[in-house]
Amino acid sequence: LLCSLIINVFVVAVFAHGLYNKTNYQIRKNCDTREGIINTTVFPYNNETAESDLYKGGIFLGCEFGIVSYYVWTVGIWAAGQSSTMTGTYAGQFVMEGFLRIRWTRWKRVLLTRSITILPALLLALRINGMRDLTGMNDLLNCVQMLQLPFALIPVVTFTSSAKVMLDFRNSRFLPSSYIYSVTPEHCIVELIALLSKGMF
Repeated sequence: LLCSLIINVFVVAVFAHGLYNKTNYQIRKNCDTREGIINTTVFPYNNETAESDLYKGGIFLGCEFGIVSYYVWTVGIWAAGQSSTMTGTYAGQFVMEGFLRIRWTRWKRVLLTRSITILPALLLALRINGMRDLTGMNDLLNCVQMLQLPFALIPVVTFTSSAKVMLDFRNSRFLPSSYIYSVTPEHCIVELIALLSKGMF
């Protein structure tokens, strides 16, 4: 977690320094001096304040720091997607197996649970018309996750702190009260601010 925090701090710092109060024209001038960066037209020749997302962020890095950083960002986004997909798939699989008490052979369980995960994503991918739609869908999914996370966070902390449920593997006795009453409300407030800034409400 510490390593992840450090990486995220650096990512936010680089984008904050490079994009804050910059116009599309300023970024596009850098793009014109670099070779191998695709779709630099996402930053048109105008004086509007530059906006960024995961896709434009990669192009900005390539324009600002060169082709190597462009591909490092690409591999990083791909790896993050693989990691989160595997984590979510495994978690969903184990929860489904437990709640539904599935008594099938392993390959049948894996086939069912992975299909439930992969098929909706595959259908969405086939219906995407372009990078703008894909980026918009990604932003929407992030907002939905921000809405859902508090509803999952409090029960998880409560259940994992219960001796009846977890037996010897429960959390520390001091964790539930300190976490739920201090960290969780702050987390929910930050998410609400982020949702309001996205115009979700």
